[in-house]
Amino acid sequence: IDPIEHGAPTITLDVYNSGNDSLLLWGQYATLTVNFQEPVTSAINPDNATSATSFSSAPDINLDNATGTLATMSPIDNDNKTIWTGRFTPTTDREVDNNTITLAASWTDQVGNPGTSVTTSNFEVETLRPTVSSFTLSDTALKAGDNATVTLDFSEAVASFSSDADITVPNLDNGTTSGTLAAMTSSDNKIWAGIFTPTANAEDASNTLSLTANSYKDLAGNDGPSETTENYVVDTKAPSVSSLQLTDGVTTLSTFTDRCFPVTSNIIVTFSEAMVTSHITTSTSDTHCAGSIQVSSDNFSSCVRMSTEPTASDNTNRTFTLNPNDNLSYYTTYKVIVTREGYPAAKDVLGNNMSSQYDSSVFKTSSYPSSSPISGVFVGVGQYGKE
Repeated sequence: IDPIEHGAPTITLDVYNSGNDSLLLWGQYATLTVNFQEPVTSAINPDNATSATSFSSAPDINLDNATGTLATMSPIDNDNKTIWTGRFTPTTDREVDNNTITLAASWTDQVGNPGTSVTTSNFEVETLRPTVSSFTLSDTALKAGDNATVTLDFSEAVASFSSDADITVPNLDNGTTSGTLAAMTSSDNKIWAGIFTPTANAEDASNTLSLTANSYKDLAGNDGPSETTENYVVDTKAPSVSSLQLTDGVTTLSTFTDRCFPVTSNIIVTFSEAMVTSHITTSTSDTHCAGSIQVSSDNFSSCVRMSTEPTASDNTNRTFTLNPNDNLSYYTTYKVIVTREGYPAAKDVLGNNMSSQYDSSVFKTSSYPSSSPISGVFVGVGQYGKE
């Protein structure tokens, strides 16, 4: 009896845990089901050597138009053998919109009647996940007043992407974020861009923006991976003078009150951070007030001439020493300023100028020693005695 008389078999594909049986995404699989209208056998009966196999998934299922592999099919009811199932696994990293699986007419029923061919409905294999082509900032050294354009380029258009939800801005040591990222926009859902503004008055040398994995999808529904930007530096804190000291080469002091300093003293200025050395200058040619560090005894109508430009005392470029060209005057009151205006103004290595001018407290030099021909009496106690 021709099995067609009993009705042709059916063949269907059921995508696991999905409401769409016509689409297979990355990580998904489907169950292929062939429903015969009468029992079929799958192997030679060991008790009857003449009993031939009437159905086998390897020769009877045609995958020539299917992007994937099929595991060996087996009946769900060993007594009936009319419904056979097997797992179909799509090939990864493929985008093929035209796929079918065919039951060939090569199968027979148990008595040898030839079968008929049936084919599944068309289904799409979309297992190519989106990737990040680039994730960049236009500026990775951000000082006060700067901002950067953040650009995120995906390998394909993405859906359900939101920079607010999907991109993490790191926190600084004090718990605040290193900046704010405006909502990123796109004209094609592939290249997204937004403006990043660093937090004011902050310093942090190690920062990256992070894209969260599986928080966005391509248009087919495949989850995307995580990604981070290259490191960026936030330094929006204006430099300042940390300390002003005087030294005679043996002792260094920073407390000026009730002190009389030797006329041979040098001046040491220490900043809060590394400075551009070419912008730490002073008066070296005459007593005209010039440069970013000035020393004066007459309210800066004139300035102390220095023998050379200030020299950095160490590799950090934070501490600079000024060496007067001649000894300071005896029994004279001096003051130091560090300017934030003019050229060159003192600025740090990222280009931040000082937020305000630094004005030191005054310091006084000692009187003439008692051996001086100048009349008068000098009484000193300790190395820095006051008359």
